[in-house]
Amino acid sequence: MKPFEVLREELRNRGYSVQSVAEWLGLSSACASARMMGRTAWSIEEIYIVMDKLDLDYREIYHVFPPRGAYTGAIGANAVDPTTHALMTLLIERLTAKGEERRSA
Repeated sequence: MKPFEVLREELRNRGYSVQSVAEWLGLSSACASARMMGRTAWSIEEIYIVMDKLDLDYREIYHVFPPRGAYTGAIGANAVDPTTHALMTLLIERLTAKGEERRSA
């Protein structure tokens, strides 16, 4: 499985490519490809831009942009230890609230 497989699938389903991501982010194709391959980390601003362009719910960030590009566990409370799950839930709730503020502005 390639890194960021969920992101790749979302792009494919909507008719976008890595070149589209490069254009959205103002990057070269090589820089966007490095992110898609997991060689370069995504900034949080880049993640927001891509999530917005794909019209994805911010609560899916962990699924679309998993650490190191590879999500290997089940989605939900059983995927990680309880402390990590609680922290991720709090982060996602805050990001979702901020995202809705940004979209309504």
